[in-house]
Amino acid sequence: MSLKRSDFPERVLILGDGPSYKENKRHWRLFNGDLASIHYYRDDPDIVITADPRKYGDKESKAIDKCRLVIGMSNWFTSVRKERYIPHKDWDVIEWGWCTEARWTSGVFAIEWAVKEGYKEIYTVGIDLTTGNGYNRNLEDPQTNQKMKIFLKELGTQTDIYKLSEDSELPYEVRDPFNAR
Repeated sequence: MSLKRSDFPERVLILGDGPSYKENKRHWRLFNGDLASIHYYRDDPDIVITADPRKYGDKESKAIDKCRLVIGMSNWFTSVRKERYIPHKDWDVIEWGWCTEARWTSGVFAIEWAVKEGYKEIYTVGIDLTTGNGYNRNLEDPQTNQKMKIFLKELGTQTDIYKLSEDSELPYEVRDPFNAR
């Protein structure tokens, strides 16, 4: 008997866009659990998640009518009126989550969201928090980076969270999502 993804609804694999995603070409759709993608509708995900929809028309909007779309609201999001990037016609089909700190990264929000959703196992690929490349200036600030790492460690005490690559700066154990069961 072959397993279907729905056989493991308590598991999620979150795909970011960092080096570990690009270096690990796999058939992510074969993961036994939910598949989430950051920003983009790619790899036929069940969920697209973002905390920064500034390019909504080019990225996140492609998920409408294909899968769940989760956008993280935050104090920062509302202060800069980010909702202006999202057409009102889409507001009712979007799932609005609360994001502790949107400026960290959409990947961090995706982990936070998955914990709040009650997933028992969370696997990450491409959420590497790579510093020194100018990708996210907020990660370059030592105080911000330290605060984020403390937050991530706390999330890791609430459920099992893993990363695929040793190169990822996430404070979690390395575990291949395909060899975990």
